Amino acid sequence: MSAETLSVGDLLFEVQRSSRRKTLALTVDRSGELKLYAPAATPRDQLELWAHSRLLWVYQKLAIKEASLPLPRPSQYVSGDAIYYLGRSYRVRFVVDQAVPVHCRAGWLELKLSEKADAHARIREWFQTAGGHWIRERVNLLSERYGLVPSAVETLDLGNRWGSCSAAGRLNFNWRLLQFPIRLIDYVVTHELVHLVERYHNADYWRRLEGLMPDYADRKAKLLEATREYDRV
Repeated sequence: MSAETLSVGDLLFEVQRSSRRKTLALTVDRSGELKLYAPAATPRDQLELWAHSRLLWVYQKLAIKEASLPLPRPSQYVSGDAIYYLGRSYRVRFVVDQAVPVHCRAGWLELKLSEKADAHARIREWFQTAGGHWIRERVNLLSERYGLVPSAVETLDLGNRWGSCSAAGRLNFNWRLLQFPIRLIDYVVTHELVHLVERYHNADYWRRLEGLMPDYADRKAKLLEATREYDRV
């Protein structure tokens, strides 16, 4: 069964209906895809009128996202390239005598020379293992602070999403998120933790998020701005 879509002007929205939703909402995701959330029985003509009334906001969001797209990633790493981990810049260095494919120390991300052809894959694996361990500890810290406990935490390739929360309470985080400063990672973690008790981005959700992280709006804006600088892997 194909997803329901709604065309408004030159824009195409993916419509997601729910019997539990009581209000209309829309999002512009990281890749620029448009999603419109609606109560199950909302007529399409009402959706179209409502979407028309939000077009200026949508175009503004799309313009901001286009300006913040990350710089092209290198097709192959060379010594001296910069890679960010937890907001800190590490320089790539290829070494011959190394037991593991990737080793991080003293400002360097050392890659085993024999793995150079697969450097992108090895770095991704390192982010998912070393970074995955770090983010689980970070989730535990914030989870205890807020009293919001997920059923599991995983670090995966989520494409254009930084994080997600399943109906079963499982939190998933994009391994690329580990490139950003801790302050911005904490925003994404807190954002997903709040989804454990508020599934939708409604007024209650944003009030609860602000109660836990009063400066969330600033962090959210900084995350969008930082994508171009940090998302290089």
